[in-house]
Amino acid sequence: MSDDKKLIIVLGSNYHPMQHIRHAEIMLKKHFPDIIFSAHLRTKPIGIASPHFVNTLAVCSAKGGLEDTLRDIKRIEHSCGDTMQQRKNGVIVIDIDLLRFGDKKLHKDDWERPYIRQLLEEMNLI
Repeated sequence: MSDDKKLIIVLGSNYHPMQHIRHAEIMLKKHFPDIIFSAHLRTKPIGIASPHFVNTLAVCSAKGGLEDTLRDIKRIEHSCGDTMQQRKNGVIVIDIDLLRFGDKKLHKDDWERPYIRQLLEEMNLI
């Protein structure tokens, strides 16, 4: 049990967002049975011209290493229909980013985004 790593994951979608967020939540729950999700938050896009996003934060644990976990998350994105071509056109079917793996913070700039800080606060993570 001591090998488990605490994860913080953020999800976002701007294309039929509730449908795709819910699908990703189901897929993540199958892979990370102890996962807990925050409320869904509607946000303005950052850095791209697109419809509003729906974002949510999740906390869970993982037994595997960082690379395995990142690979699993990418597989879930692809299984939810995310493609690079759509992203080039500003369509984000689903974006799943690993913000924390154990003691390691990833996507450091994202930690300062207001919606992420809000969701972290709501889940008592900061």
